[in-house]
Amino acid sequence: MLAVVIVIAALVVGRPAADAAPVRDSNRCLTCHGMPNLVVRESVGAALHNLSVPSTFPSSVHGRLTCDQCHGDVGPYPHQWPSPRARVTCAQDCHARDRDGRVYSHATTVADFEASAHGPSGRGRPADRPGCLTCHGGGDAHAIQSSKALSRNTRMALCDECHGDRARMIRNDVDAEAVPSYRRSFHYKAIKFGGRETAVCQDCHTTHRIRSASDPKSSVAAAALPATCGQTACHPGAGARFAVSGANHLDLRIKREPILWAEEWLFRLLTVGTMGMLAIGIVLDVQKRFGWVALLKRLSDRVHDAFDAVLDAVPAAGRRAVRIARWLLVE
Repeated sequence: MLAVVIVIAALVVGRPAADAAPVRDSNRCLTCHGMPNLVVRESVGAALHNLSVPSTFPSSVHGRLTCDQCHGDVGPYPHQWPSPRARVTCAQDCHARDRDGRVYSHATTVADFEASAHGPSGRGRPADRPGCLTCHGGGDAHAIQSSKALSRNTRMALCDECHGDRARMIRNDVDAEAVPSYRRSFHYKAIKFGGRETAVCQDCHTTHRIRSASDPKSSVAAAALPATCGQTACHPGAGARFAVSGANHLDLRIKREPILWAEEWLFRLLTVGTMGMLAIGIVLDVQKRFGWVALLKRLSDRVHDAFDAVLDAVPAAGRRAVRIARWLLVE
């Protein structure tokens, strides 16, 4: 049963004067919105809206902002439900400043994202496309932590959660082998063994400007690969041949180029054939040195000697069990 606390609350205390100024003290907002399970039902329809702010908000990247810096459309209490056009978006101007004193805005980042393969113009089903909160805050804008605090494993998992879902990728006409092929790469294995400087998805594909490899503006387009691989923290001086080797997604390149596919299978056949010939050589060498009959007789004698030693060591009551075991094993 869904435990929901519907607060039409305490929220029925006296109405403030019409000219009351919006409250800029976030602590006063959190008196109600800091309550767990603060849920409100719309007056028309049955939609429920979770209005709780998690306890981690003060330590989040937005924790230094006052509530009305993002929710400027919300007037004094009792609040009016904002219109759809007034809802908070990541693209709106922030009333905050960066370390250099400049007005900060996510508008450029949002524009990059919307023009990317994940944006509205990207292929695939709209319902499956990620939004800002898909990767940031686990769906809650009040719980967003600094990306600098994320481990490389965590950053990689953000992409893996969707791209590792084979059914979802096939449904959206995206190559479902991208993640499996990356998992077989050196970069992935290095991270799993504790590497802290090995490339993850965002290092090659960028974070917000992700585009198809066929797009000339993509960071993984053929012309851009040398610069992408040659980043200071990766492989400085990497040339075109190194960059197009496809080491990170080698399986995908092999699948596209028949000659590489044939080369891979030839290598597998040579490996299996070589190991098989070595095994046959060992068997023939054993036969030449000892002969099968003589070897089996020597082994049988050794086993009988071992059982005789056991029979001499055990009491008379236990000898019958030892004889049965010898008969089952070597007779």
